[in-house]
Formats: sequence, C-alpha cells, structure tokens
Amino acid sequence: MDIKIVIVSVLLIIIIAISSAFFIPTIEPIEYIHIDSVDTKIDNINESHVDLIFFTEFIRSDIVQNTNLSIRVFDLKRDLLMNYKYLEIPKENGYKMKINFSFEKIMDYRVLFEIEREGDTLSTRSFNLKHLDTLIPDERRLDISFRGVDFKIMDVEENDIEIMSRFFIESKNDYEVDFRLNVIHFESNIMAYEKWKETIILKNATNMIEYEFTVPNNYNYLVKLEAWRDGALIHIFKSHLNLDPVRKIPEGIVEKEIVFEVEEFIGVEEEWAIRPVTAPDMHHVEYVETPGFSLIMGLISIGGVLYWLKKKKN
Repeated sequence: MDIKIVIVSVLLIIIIAISSAFFIPTIEPIEYIHIDSVDTKIDNINESHVDLIFFTEFIRSDIVQNTNLSIRVFDLKRDLLMNYKYLEIPKENGYKMKINFSFEKIMDYRVLFEIEREGDTLSTRSFNLKHLDTLIPDERRLDISFRGVDFKIMDVEENDIEIMSRFFIESKNDYEVDFRLNVIHFESNIMAYEKWKETIILKNATNMIEYEFTVPNNYNYLVKLEAWRDGALIHIFKSHLNLDPVRKIPEGIVEKEIVFEVEEFIGVEEEWAIRPVTAPDMHHVEYVETPGFSLIMGLISIGGVLYWLKKKKN
C-alpha cells in the first residue's frame, strides 16, 4: 500500500477522533421555581374575625437558592396594606408551606403571594377574599332549608287586603329561632309590614311558619322571612306577592345570594422561573469536549498505523 494513502488515513482517523469529542453531551441543570398551588382552609370563625390557612406548594429545581415568599394583604377597596409576612422557602421540592392569617370580617381583601430573590420577583399568585362577614361561628349556624311559601287572601276591605302566609321549613337539628317577616313594596322599596315571632324548629320534620298581615291592595310586594339567632341574621327566604292587576314582578328576578368567595389570579412570571416541569427536557444540554478523549483516540490511531507498518515489513 502507498505510504501517502497510509498517512492520509492516519490524519483522517485523528481528525474524526478529535471532532467526535465535541458531540458528547454533558447535562448542566438550570434554575427554576414557581408557585404550583395555594389552597385556602378556614381554621376558625368568631364574631369579628376569620382565621385562614394558606397551604402553598412550589415546584423548583434542586439548585435554586436564596428564594423567599412575600405575602401581602391589602384592603381590596382602598388598596391599603393591612398585613405582611416574609418567609424563607424550604429547599425541598413539593414541600407545602402552612401560612396563617387572621382577617377582620368587616372588609374584603386582596392577598398577594410573590417569590422573590435578590430584589427580583420570580412568580406571583393573587387572591381576592370577599364577604367574610357571611361566615358565622358554629354556635350560630342554622342547618335549615326553605321548601316553599303559600299565600291566601283572608279579607279585602276598601283599599286594604289581608293575607295569610305559610312558610315551609325543614331542619337537620332542633333550634330556637327568631323569625322576622318583612313585607316590602316592590316598586318603592318601602317596608309595608313587619312582625317578629319566636319559634322552635324541629328536626326531621316540615315546619310551618304562619303569618297574617294587612297591606294596601293592588300593589306588588317582596316578602322576606328572616331567620335570626343570638341577635345575628343567618338566613333570608324571599318570595314575590303580585297584587297589581296590571304590572307584575317578572319571573326569574331574584337577588343573588352573597357567600364567601375566593377569586384566584395568576400573575406573569419570569421566563426562567416557569420552565415546563412536565416536559422531558428538564435540563439545559450543552455539547462540550470531554477532557483527554481526543488525545487518547489519536494515540490509538497512531499506534495502529505503526503496528500495521511493522507487520508489512516482516
């Protein structure tokens, strides 16, 4: 074989050996962290305050460090800072932080969660807490349900009409309840009649609460039966009474029930902090030369050629 061909072959082998070293990947982990979930739990309710627990979970890489959680509570209406906590985030992935806050029931709130590091905001979650005043202590709770109401005309005298109303209520427990009947003129929202009645509600039975009232005839009324306990309004049952021969209260007009609400908002996060952790590419991959690999391959190639030349001479 021509010696030039041998030399060219040796050079090609060395070049291939050196070049291949650049295509051996090494994995370098990257940093990422974001708030995965925030669960809200009611811990305690009294007359003036509600104690809430926020269970906050994070998804993070193992190498991210020096991160803290900032929790700020604002008056939703006036946007004033009411409370503040600054906590170090544990290094364990999937760890849930238990964060306690107490809220006055007289206002609505915005609660802002932010992951911070060295002055930068990496991830945010925000919640609006509304109608905390609808949460009542257990000792004032009434597990009763409204099953319907009947109206019966008892008498008509000139411009007045006498009505008998029967409200049907079911309960899971025995209660002593103060009921207030409130009859409101629908168009003007003026109260036309009011009466209080103390009643014992029996469990596992349909209880009938009966009232008789006299109001001006030929008008429409909103009839409310309020359930009070220990001086606090617990439930309101509502019905329409149409007595106007021309104008009627449209069907389907109801007042929206006000209940405790938690409205969640997810903020914009830094790009590096929200890598898709469910994707297979969980790390950054760089192709770098493995130290010593090209030298070893070159020596092996040269040794192989010398062995071949020596064997050819023999």
